[in-house]
Amino acid sequence: MSTIPQSHLDDLLRKVDSSKLKDSHRQYIKGLFDQHASGGISKEEIKKGIYQLKNDVHDNIDRHTAEKVEKALLAHFEPKDD
Repeated sequence: MSTIPQSHLDDLLRKVDSSKLKDSHRQYIKGLFDQHASGGISKEEIKKGIYQLKNDVHDNIDRHTAEKVEKALLAHFEPKDD
């Protein structure tokens, strides 16, 4: 799949450990990707958004959590074994 539908983003973010990713963080991340996406969210848009998360000291999302979010979102693009 070439993009993640905006409607599917919340489901993917909920898979990230909830002790690391609070509801307010999830809402912030969804807003961040709204800025980068036009329709669905591409792999490149994920990389841009995660780069911003990792480097923004004011968003209260640490680097480790940003990496967990990145892994969860990029897993969407991996081939599925059926």
